[in-house]
Amino acid sequence: MPKISVIIPVYNVEKYLRECLDSVLNSTLEDIEVIVIDDGGKDGCPEIIDLYAKKDSRIVPIHKENGGYGQACNLGIDLAKGEYIAIVEPDDYIDKNMYSDLYNIAVRNDASVVKSKYIENYDLQMCSFQKVMPNQGFCPPEGVFTINDFPEFLSIHPSIWSCIYKKDFLDKNKIRFLEIPGAGWSDNLFQVQTLCLADRIVFTDKAYYYWRKLFLDDSLALKDFTIPINRTLEIHNWLNSQNIDNIKISTFLLKRELSYLKTIHKIIKFSQISEYKSLLEKYFAIPDVERAANQPEITEKERKFYNLLKKRTESVIIKDKIKFFVSNIIKFRFGKNSKYLYIFGICILRR
Repeated sequence: MPKISVIIPVYNVEKYLRECLDSVLNSTLEDIEVIVIDDGGKDGCPEIIDLYAKKDSRIVPIHKENGGYGQACNLGIDLAKGEYIAIVEPDDYIDKNMYSDLYNIAVRNDASVVKSKYIENYDLQMCSFQKVMPNQGFCPPEGVFTINDFPEFLSIHPSIWSCIYKKDFLDKNKIRFLEIPGAGWSDNLFQVQTLCLADRIVFTDKAYYYWRKLFLDDSLALKDFTIPINRTLEIHNWLNSQNIDNIKISTFLLKRELSYLKTIHKIIKFSQISEYKSLLEKYFAIPDVERAANQPEITEKERKFYNLLKKRTESVIIKDKIKFFVSNIIKFRFGKNSKYLYIFGICILRR
């Protein structure tokens, strides 16, 4: 039995795939299987996958018709023979010590989930920079814990690829991805399910995973404003179906959900506001959302945004769109060794 089965769902990422595969195959943990799933790509990815499979017997190449990120990941989990499961997105790459370190932590603590920090790897048009996430103020307990001990996990990016998961744990709890077209944010529910059902979570503050970001602002990558809200509704439906009634879980989810709504306001068209308000009505009808909005962990700024959105949706959207436009006309960013100038979100100068 391999120690870890690494699942890589691939779709039209020819430019980055070799770097991804090389990083996984160079892992200091050699006892792995690498399930690479070609999800009906139209570029050179199928040929690259087969070429690598001929060179390294640890690669299990799968070619299938396009079914989306969630379906590809589920196929990989079903086929996996490893003790633990890991997921790598094909335009990202990992540190060579990631899986050896996480596996040793998992075995030492009999963990269901081991999670690490990760690196936001900004690969922009004219410049690049990196930063470790979550930031230094994010301090989970040392040793083994559950989500009830540290619900703050649910306020940050799902980052499901910065983890390894015990295969038996996923199978026993029937945890799989939503099978929806494209990527579709199917990782959001998967993150909530794994963290809420795991009885042994361990966190390390070392960062191993390089998450490639092609946009400075996340809103530029969001093509369909309904996706974040639909995933949010599905999460709350699942929590209700599992009788998980922990107000702190709902509170830290709310913090993330409000940031999603802010992102939506940057891209939504005025012709879509009616549909948006209809989805918001479903969201605000969730009892735990209203309770969470009054918890002390919700900042005054977050609470104000929440209350305004309930009463005057159109005015909040207009205000946010103007603010986004003005803030992105000219923006400076200062790194440790470089300075960057952006105009309308595009880096035009690095010094």
